[in-house]
Amino acid sequence: MMVRYKFDAALLALALPLLVAGLLLPAVSVSSLWIFNDTFSLTDGALQLLREGEYLLFVAVFFFTFVFPVLKIVAGLAVCLGSPGNSRLFRRLFPAMAALSKWSMLDVFVVAIIVVMLEGSLLSDADARFGLFLFAGSVVLSTLAIQRLKSRI
Repeated sequence: MMVRYKFDAALLALALPLLVAGLLLPAVSVSSLWIFNDTFSLTDGALQLLREGEYLLFVAVFFFTFVFPVLKIVAGLAVCLGSPGNSRLFRRLFPAMAALSKWSMLDVFVVAIIVVMLEGSLLSDADARFGLFLFAGSVVLSTLAIQRLKSRI
């Protein structure tokens, strides 16, 4: 097996463990009344939406937080590791994937807005945690790799 685009494959290979860690590690820490402290990962947040019956919001968050980033990385790695003949299907899909990949950062922006809103409250405080930064790093690396691949295939 020949790796056709080594730099892009390396970016995607780094993005995958960053994504897993970003989904599982704490992303936000919230304290209320300086007494109650709670820390949430992106996975915890998605599951909380499901538990509360927010099914439409859960599906949107689940798709853009879990499904799409994994598909983007796997598809990019398939192009990097595949033979030139296997990339025809991906050639058709990459423009749409590249356009959608920009929406992957939506989660990070939503969490950032929540942190800013809670920071302005007198009774609550919120801090971004390492998981959020790892997730953002994964999205940036995979988006960069996909954009580079899109211009090459």
